[in-house]
Order: sequence, then structure tokens, then C-alpha cells
Amino acid sequence: MHLNTWVFLTRIRIGVKGIEISIIHATKSFSEEINKPHGHTLSIEVSVEGSLKNNSYIIDLLELERIVRESVEIFDKALVIPSDHEILRTLGDAKNQYRRIIQLDKDATLENIALEIAGRIREALRDSVDKIYVRIYEGNKYFAEVEIP
Repeated sequence: MHLNTWVFLTRIRIGVKGIEISIIHATKSFSEEINKPHGHTLSIEVSVEGSLKNNSYIIDLLELERIVRESVEIFDKALVIPSDHEILRTLGDAKNQYRRIIQLDKDATLENIALEIAGRIREALRDSVDKIYVRIYEGNKYFAEVEIP
């Protein structure tokens, strides 16, 4: 088989990593300690899978990085909580200390935050790639990875 034939048969993944944001979040599903607002620095890695366009690239990596940064910026320095979390009733004037408050219709777990970010990236990329992989690290030990078509 000629080398150029392999180009059309191969699925290729490329990506960006090392994008960091700081969030404060509170969950409802775990211990009382974790249910209180607490912060993390999240490191985000995104890769995309697709076919080579014009025999050369899947997507411009600078464009992918721009899209990822725009998709995660809303979460940076935000309080991320479930929309029915009791803290919303007790915050009062303290709401002003947060850059923004993001209310999710589900629990504010690492997995659901990864899903939210993946959805924003998918919306921005539309059909230009076949799959998107989003991996979010919470510190050095924990991560969530989402794959969406």
C-alpha cells in the first residue's frame, strides 16, 4: 500500500494541554466537608480526532487552543454549584465576592464540569472534527475524561 493511502485510512488525534483555571465548587453528593465551597486549580487537556484536511491537518492547533481557552474562561475564578444547592439561599451579599456564579442543572462534580466544557467545545467546533476528548485534572492525582462524538 502506498503511504498516501494510509493517510485516508488513519484516524489521527491532536490536542492541547496545560490550560489551567481556578474554580470554587460545592457538591451535594458527598460528605458534608466536600459539600462546602472549596477551590481547585484544574489543568485541562483537549484532543480531537478526525481526518486530515487537504492531506495536511485536522485543525489548526492555534485555533483549537483559542476555542478551548474561550470555552473554559467562564469557569475561571467562578463558584460552580448545583442550581438547587442550599448555599444559594445563604450567600446573600457574599455573592459579590465571586467573579461569577455558575449554576449547573446537575451536581458540580469534576465529571459534570468536564461534560459542560466538552459541550462548549463541541458547540464551537461543530462538525469540523469527529470526536473530542476532554481530560480535566484536579491536582496531580484525580482526573475526569469525557469523550463526545
